[in-house]
Amino acid sequence: INGGAATTATNIVSVAFDATDDYGVVGYLISENASVPSLNNPAWITVSPTGNLSTVVGYTLTQALGLKTVYVWAKDAAGNLSTANNDAIQLTGNLSLGKAWMFFGDSQTAGRANEPDAVSHAIAFRNIWLATYGESVSPHIDGIGGRTLPQTYQSYRATPTRTTASWVHFQESGCQFSDEDTLGEFLAAFESFVRDIVATTPNAVISTETAYSFEAENEPCRDWTNYNTEMRAKIAQLASEGIAIHLAEVDRNIKELVARKRAQLGTTAGQQAVWGDTNNSIGRHYTGLGNLMVALSIYKALGFDVNALDLSGIPDSQVGASDKQLCLDIINAY
Repeated sequence: INGGAATTATNIVSVAFDATDDYGVVGYLISENASVPSLNNPAWITVSPTGNLSTVVGYTLTQALGLKTVYVWAKDAAGNLSTANNDAIQLTGNLSLGKAWMFFGDSQTAGRANEPDAVSHAIAFRNIWLATYGESVSPHIDGIGGRTLPQTYQSYRATPTRTTASWVHFQESGCQFSDEDTLGEFLAAFESFVRDIVATTPNAVISTETAYSFEAENEPCRDWTNYNTEMRAKIAQLASEGIAIHLAEVDRNIKELVARKRAQLGTTAGQQAVWGDTNNSIGRHYTGLGNLMVALSIYKALGFDVNALDLSGIPDSQVGASDKQLCLDIINAY
């Protein structure tokens, strides 16, 4: 962890490991839980192409201060699971978000949900913060439909108050337009954006999220699997330089939430409980429940104990108590 360091003041760390196998390594799993994971645990990260593995990846420690032990497993194409390897590091400092929050991205950042207290992940995050900590925050929210990551980056640069930001979160899917239709272009924009934030506000917390495709993978440039994979690798590279980027696993968590709601309500109704489609008013955007899951995923990525959050900031009339618990259950599974 962090090249063998004994302590860390931030809960985003880099984890370096190797795995070799005659059949080929197909996945790895990192956790602070020492329990042996099942082979179908959704926290497994797929290795592509299959083969021996030597890598450095980013990992977010839980928020509580103290000694942290991190476990790594690998699995192979024949279904064999490795024993755990582990390392420990002392977490010495709390993460402070300050009050100068900024959210940048496309239309999902602005939000289209019908539930006003969770119309977007930014509003859901803020309302939970107010209910939990009693601190009123008015975040700068800049989201426009159809915007690309390079355009989001330019919007950040055009915001005069960016120099005072205490936290910058950005969201963008990639691949949809000509200025980011290759992985190289997307990653170049991603790295430039992050390095600019570091240069402009070196003490600002930086976070982003994996992109969910809204089940449109078969449409041109809508399968964002490789973009998410390569973004994780870029985050790990930057972490090795001391640049911390907190990654919310939105894609993974939303997929699991949709699966759980479909098991409850059926295929169409279960999906529409989490996000819309072309047949309703919000299109391919999250409902209040979906936005709650994204907000909680961000809290988790930042190292907060999601079980200690006061979710009354999202009224039960907008997202029911059972659905709130469902989101917590999914996040707590990782």
